[in-house]
Amino acid sequence: MIELSRIQHLYAYHRWRVQRMCQVLMEVDDAAMHRPMQGSFETLAKLLGHMIGAERLWMERIKRGLAQQAPIDAQLPSFEGASVQDLATAWRDCAEEWLDLLLPLSEEWLVKTITYKNTKGEQYSSRLSDVLLHVQNHATYHTGQLVAVYRALSLTPPSTDYIAYVRLPA
Repeated sequence: MIELSRIQHLYAYHRWRVQRMCQVLMEVDDAAMHRPMQGSFETLAKLLGHMIGAERLWMERIKRGLAQQAPIDAQLPSFEGASVQDLATAWRDCAEEWLDLLLPLSEEWLVKTITYKNTKGEQYSSRLSDVLLHVQNHATYHTGQLVAVYRALSLTPPSTDYIAYVRLPA
């Protein structure tokens, strides 16, 4: 079982990664955000919207699960028409909210099971620690896609490797 302090550390790393990725994002103009591109998502805005939306959705699922509230039908939040600034702000805010959610928790919470519905309305139950690790794995996967988009736009993506984060002076 992973310790809560390690998960909190992972989410602090996530905040650092988001901040670095947003610095480069601010170099993208709004037209490029909505220009068709190749890959899993039609536009950069849709990729970012998916990344932020999935994190927000999981956060809501976790909050409801921890409060022992019934699962609700889940839909990804839409960021259709959002500007570069809107997306960067939403992403940074979400990264901060994760830490706000996790810092007051105790070790016992990690083994608790939360029940939620996926976007198809199917109900599942998972241990909180597994959900938290899933969210970070999802974010890492799509950060790699975002790095490729930055390069396609002739931008220089930042290093977001975990090892670079842990090498930072304390």
